[in-house]
Amino acid sequence: MKNSSEDGRGYPRKEICLGVLFKHGMEWFPADIKDVTVGGVSFIASEKFDPGTEINIFFGDNHDIGNNDVRTVVLRCRVLESYSPPKYLVAVKLVGANEKYAQDVLAYLERENPGVG
Repeated sequence: MKNSSEDGRGYPRKEICLGVLFKHGMEWFPADIKDVTVGGVSFIASEKFDPGTEINIFFGDNHDIGNNDVRTVVLRCRVLESYSPPKYLVAVKLVGANEKYAQDVLAYLERENPGVG
C-alpha cells in the first residue's frame, strides 16, 4: 500500500482488481478499478473524460467493497496506448460524503491479504 506522501494523495491507496459500472449521462459503462482510497478511485475505461466531469460509480455485490453507488468527479484522464483500441486511466475523487463507501474502503485498506474481485 502506498502512503499519501508518496503520490500527493490525502489518503493511503491500495491496488485492487474490481469490475464496476459507471454512469455518464444516461448511459452505463463497464470499468476496471485499479486502486482505491477513501477519497476516490482510479479505473480503466474505454471512454475519455475531461477533468471536472461528474461520474457515478456502482460497486456491485463483491467481497471487498459492498454494494454502493458513489458520485465522483474526474481529476485526470490519460490514454493507455498499450491497449488496442486505446483505453484510459481515469482518476476520480468522491463528491460529498458516503459513509458506507468510506467504511468498506477503510476495512479493505487495513486487511493484510484482501481478496481480488
